[in-house]
Amino acid sequence: MKTRPLVDKIIELVKENDLVIGLLPTGYGKSSIPLYYWDKIRGLGRFIHILPLRAIVEDLTMKLTSTLGMEVVSYQAHVKIENTIKSPFLSTKYVVTTLDSFTMNFYGIPIAETFRTRWHSDVVYALSRTANIIVDEAHIVMAPDTAEKESGLGIVKVIEILKDIINTEIKTGNKVLILTATLPPISLDTILQGIRSVKEGVKCAAVVYGYEDLREHQYIKAVEGILRKYGYEIYGFLDEEFHNTFTKLNYEITLSKDNVENVVLNLVKSDFKKIVVFRNTVASACNVFEKLRKAITNTPVLILHGRMSSNSRSYIVEKLSKLNSYILVATQVVEAGVDISFDAGVTPLASPFSIIQRIGRVCRYGEREECKFTILLNDVDGIGTVYSEDLVKELIKYLREYEDKLREGWRWRSLSKDGIDYAQILVHSSPIIEENIDKSYNQVRRELDFVRGFIYRLKMFLPKPWKVYEEMDEVVRGSFIRSSFLIPLVPLSNVNKHVQIVENIEAFDTIEVSLDYLKRRNEMLYLTNGKVYAVFGIRVFGKDFIKDFIYLTPISLERLLSKPMTALFGAYVNIKYFRYMDEIYEDISVGEYEYTRKRFEKVFLGIAIRPSSLVIADVLDRSVVFIP
Repeated sequence: MKTRPLVDKIIELVKENDLVIGLLPTGYGKSSIPLYYWDKIRGLGRFIHILPLRAIVEDLTMKLTSTLGMEVVSYQAHVKIENTIKSPFLSTKYVVTTLDSFTMNFYGIPIAETFRTRWHSDVVYALSRTANIIVDEAHIVMAPDTAEKESGLGIVKVIEILKDIINTEIKTGNKVLILTATLPPISLDTILQGIRSVKEGVKCAAVVYGYEDLREHQYIKAVEGILRKYGYEIYGFLDEEFHNTFTKLNYEITLSKDNVENVVLNLVKSDFKKIVVFRNTVASACNVFEKLRKAITNTPVLILHGRMSSNSRSYIVEKLSKLNSYILVATQVVEAGVDISFDAGVTPLASPFSIIQRIGRVCRYGEREECKFTILLNDVDGIGTVYSEDLVKELIKYLREYEDKLREGWRWRSLSKDGIDYAQILVHSSPIIEENIDKSYNQVRRELDFVRGFIYRLKMFLPKPWKVYEEMDEVVRGSFIRSSFLIPLVPLSNVNKHVQIVENIEAFDTIEVSLDYLKRRNEMLYLTNGKVYAVFGIRVFGKDFIKDFIYLTPISLERLLSKPMTALFGAYVNIKYFRYMDEIYEDISVGEYEYTRKRFEKVFLGIAIRPSSLVIADVLDRSVVFIP
């Protein structure tokens, strides 16, 4: 993909300003800045590129490494990326990382030293606060579109912590660049309310797609008013080449009352080669996957969602880049997590942000003459449980009112002079979005004071690790970013042996789920007398050997679900040294045993689950593993 003029402008402004915001369409190339502009920004110092999803981190890291090399690029995320460098301390010239990992390091909790009793907090403090930062795909973590029972502290935590990070980085003298595609005006206003601006002597600028050419567009007028309020200089225009690429396409968007199976069958008959079928829940994705596999035998049917094992997920993503024809059934992980362009797409009803992102996955770079996207009006998968019902109802009303013009798919990728396009939908949804944000803040007003107090203490004087974990459980529910703590699960067929030799502790294929999910599905765990098994990987260094094994220790399920970090920290520190070395390695001499007692590493791998709780599906030439 070639460079874009509005990204050129962003690079120019980054050199002159402290804070730059880029509001650009999906597929415009926002994340390509290091790929095409490294020579222009390398003189500004180190960069940390912060992304919301591990899948995007993986994709961008591989692209950057192949172009810039491992001497420049590294990553930090809970994934293993072949032929790249992992940098848990965020120390290289250009680091790609998740918001989760960055936030932990930013507040002095080294992600590389999780659950240890001593931290190198000074190192991660320094490295995370002496680099320029790019907050990319900001709309994903700031979208107030979740159902009411899922809202509240989750979105509020993200907003408040982003404000704190941005303010600290600016105060330290670093450059901050915020990139987003589908951020509603009210969300922009919410985040800017607490960020240092021109009044505090900060040089701020924004690049808004279509600004000079479409000043009367409702979205641009709304965004302009907000940015002017905080003293931002505003630049931007309609990129004619980008705009024309999509206006020339035969990109049809239709509203259908048919079911998902019939729509997909018709797409296959119409010779669309790469079809993505979105679902809002994992359970629905698994169900549709099985139905389509039985109904369609001449086209490979693949599945991708958040409860797949890491190896299975990587295998599917690799296949997507190599196959010429397939049907992919996927959850929200594909909305921004996979840089692949599809020929056709099908989606149930969802929030406006998700619909726009999903449409942006089809004909992503204008490479096809004909594309099709179908929105299933009677498909309410996840509405009221995943997405806000009021927001979806408002979207349906809008879709029906402007159905004829919305059939022109280019309007979902660029801006239109008659105002009917993706940005107009964001403006149209603003009253409900504002209500959701206000409701979230009102729900957690007392909790918010504790959150602010906690992050203040972390910045001023870092408490002892056990105290930090205790407060993280009590104040932010185990995570700075997520509404629920994520925990890896380890399929094990035998938990009777507490010590088991393994070839490589780094090769364990885990599946991550939220604690909220585990509360509902704890029958998959090995539960004995109210306790489950935490699995730790142990690596022992001898004088002339390295040995790996796993160590299973029982912990209270009730304590794990209520105070996950505290429970796992307690289990971790209780492994003082490996007590069973003589039982496994009987041929080791006493001197060797004493030596190995002093040199071993331990890492938390996950909670043991029964293999019978897994689904194993044959996809092409191998099995993929997931939890339904």
